Amino acid sequence: MYFIGILSKLKRILPRNILRTLYLTLIYPHLTYCLAIWSGTSKKYLSKLTVLQKRAIRHISSASYNDHTSEIFSSLHVKAP
Repeated sequence: MYFIGILSKLKRILPRNILRTLYLTLIYPHLTYCLAIWSGTSKKYLSKLTVLQKRAIRHISSASYNDHTSEIFSSLHVKAP
């Protein structure tokens, strides 16, 4: 998802609440749109989606690549995978 790269570039320019809005409008709909289809797929493919979602959340909060994301999800009021 190339939108994650956009978040990466904009995290130095835009405030956190705008980045969250961009996430909810550009990335989150792609994750939830085909939820019925993705629920039947293997864990291998679901884990790739989870990694992408966590990467986007880390960019929003300017966290390190290995920071735990459960607290970040709750602070942004975004559903965790």
